[in-house]
Amino acid sequence: MSLKGVCAEGARLTVTEQAEMLVILDNRMMENRSLAA
Repeated sequence: MSLKGVCAEGARLTVTEQAEMLVILDNRMMENRSLAA
């Protein structure tokens, strides 16, 4: 997928959806850290 395609896809997302994605990614990273610890 080209960078332009990714940008277009991101622009289509609403701010709320972007925030939800960030929360999900953050939760996954926290889980990975606790597993690694």
